[in-house]
Amino acid sequence: MVGPPDEVEAFYSAIPGSSVYDRDRGFFQFPCSSVPTIALNWGGKDWTVSEAKYVRSHCDQLYFVDSGL
Repeated sequence: MVGPPDEVEAFYSAIPGSSVYDRDRGFFQFPCSSVPTIALNWGGKDWTVSEAKYVRSHCDQLYFVDSGL
């Protein structure tokens, strides 16, 4: 996920069990058991981002690490 650091951190703080993995590089981690459901809204319509599009690799370990920068 790419975005303003404060907003990306707010997004991850809403995922149970997520945490900062590497603040200097903008990486966050979240438990594979808590992969978020993501929807973006344009013009009053929600567009869902599938787990396959969001999790760039298979989440087969305890945590998935993602960059916020």
